[in-house]
Amino acid sequence: MSNLLNKTLPVVVGKNFILDSGYPINYFKDVISSHKPYINSVKFGWGIAIVDTNLQSKIDFLRENSISFHFGGSLFEKFYYLSKLDIFLDFCLEYKPSFVEISDGTIPISREDKTKAIKMFSSYFPVLSEVGRKDPNLSELLSPEKWIYNINQDFDAGATYVITEARENGVGGVCRSNGDLRLGLIEEIADHFSSIENLIFEAPTTELQKYFILKLGNNVNLANVKFDSILNLITLRSGLRSDTLLSF
Repeated sequence: MSNLLNKTLPVVVGKNFILDSGYPINYFKDVISSHKPYINSVKFGWGIAIVDTNLQSKIDFLRENSISFHFGGSLFEKFYYLSKLDIFLDFCLEYKPSFVEISDGTIPISREDKTKAIKMFSSYFPVLSEVGRKDPNLSELLSPEKWIYNINQDFDAGATYVITEARENGVGGVCRSNGDLRLGLIEEIADHFSSIENLIFEAPTTELQKYFILKLGNNVNLANVKFDSILNLITLRSGLRSDTLLSF
């Protein structure tokens, strides 16, 4: 991009967390090499880190390119379910992720246990805590007040960032079962916090990305961005697409 064009576009500092759902190593490296100026962190989704034989090679490549990484919250939940958090800690200490994600999207975890887990892992790593259930019906039972309470509790426990759940398909968490956003919920969360710098909103679809950018600004932190659509997101953030062209 020319210097002249750079001067005409808005400065964007919002973080982009992209999702690796198990891509082959060469494709992984191609995407990272091609778009690394726009990638802040990579999440190894679900429990793929356990079965991906290229995990170490991918981590080494991310470190070479100064890009953060972490493992999806479902991996934490699996070890919690097995009562093996000590083994999960050893796994994290071996690979040294930039963050540890702690969630209760699938498994009900008491407020006390989640707070203990955040405090435990934040002694070793910055923690990304996720709020919201993956099941959209269960998530809709959480009132905005409960969402805000849980977010504040996770920050108080030591989380560096708190993520609002939307899954990798835009169904669940802050989204209804048909994919529609719970607009009132997002507005209450945004209104409650004077700064959203330490909030991350999962936004795997263009519609979700557009909404968050228009509602919260082009510096909003977005996660679960599809691996091959990072440039599409950047054009939204920069006001280069029709959806945001008149906004920035």
